[in-house]
Order: sequence, then C-alpha cells, then structure tokens
Amino acid sequence: MNRSRLGRQIAVLTLAALILAGCGTQQVIYVVASPTPAAVITVVVTSTPVPPTPPSAPAVITVVVTSTPAPSTPTPTPAPSTPTPTPAPTSVPPTPRPTSRTFVITDKAFNPEDCQSNTVLEITGVQGESFSITVKEGNLAIRGGRMTIWCEGIEHIWIGKLSYAGHTFDSSAGNPLRFLLVKGGYRYAGGAGTVTLPDGTQVTLP
Repeated sequence: MNRSRLGRQIAVLTLAALILAGCGTQQVIYVVASPTPAAVITVVVTSTPVPPTPPSAPAVITVVVTSTPAPSTPTPTPAPSTPTPTPAPTSVPPTPRPTSRTFVITDKAFNPEDCQSNTVLEITGVQGESFSITVKEGNLAIRGGRMTIWCEGIEHIWIGKLSYAGHTFDSSAGNPLRFLLVKGGYRYAGGAGTVTLPDGTQVTLP
C-alpha cells in the first residue's frame, strides 16, 4: 500500500468520525487498511454529547406604575351674595291742579242780563259804572242800543286791584282772577287773588 492511498483512507475515516461526532454518540471504529497487521489503522472517535444549551430565558421587564393621586384642589366657596337694596320709590309730588272750590257772589249787581254770550274780556279799569275792557275772545253783545258786558256766559278777567259794587278784586299778577256770569250769581272760574266783600270779609282764592 503506498502512502498516498493510505492518506486518502485516513481522510475518509476522519470525515466519518466527524459526522458521527455530530450525531452526539460515542463510537469506536476499527478500519483495516491491508492484510499486514502493521498497516492496521485504528481510529477511535469519542463523542461526548454536549449538553444542550438552555435557551436564554427571555428578559422579563417589570414595569411598576405607581399612581400618586394629585392633591385635590379645594373648590372655592362663593362669597355670599349681598342683596342689593331695593331703592325706596321716590314720591313724585302731584301736579297742581286748579281748585274746584265754588265761590259765588250773589249780589244783584253781578246778576247776568237777559242775553247770551261766550265772550272773554279783561277788565282793566273801573270808574263808577264804566269799565275799561279788552276783549280777548268773541264779540260784545248789543242790548238796547248799547254794548253790554253782563250777558250770561261772559267771562271777566280782573287785572290788578279793582273795586265794583262794594267788592274789591285783587288779582295775582301772573294768574288773575276769573269770574263767569251764570244764573244765580257771579261764579269764580279760576285764577289767584283775594276778594273783599262789602262787609269787610276777605276771601282768598283759590
């Protein structure tokens, strides 16, 4: 047996031994290469099983979540509402109105004549039975060929302080006395001032 052939057999045996070793078993292999004992080649392959490597245990990640409650914010207590005082109603003084006082002069010197008129006139002067007048509304009636200021329905406005038939009319400058000729007398119709009667009694109007 030449050397080259012997080397090839050793290589084959060695490969077989490695394959067996990979199988994880223990084997003893005797291979006779030639009849000559000197050429016996003994190959002993001992395979020690390698203990399997335990798989790596998966890493355990422990997550600890700790919940710390946030301190509660106290709810603010609303301040007690202060009641708004209701203003007391302001009393409004009543609007002055003309007086409804009835005052009638019943002296026959002021009785109306038998005629009708709606004339309004101012008396600005008196001399005995004569009058200075100013017609404000309407027209004077003519009776018996003369004008008259004494028809029923005529209104007299006394200007200033004047006297007639024992009666003194003293009127307010801004609101003179007014009298109306009606059946039954000479009736107060408005204005402010005083009337002094023949007996000296003074009546304040209104």
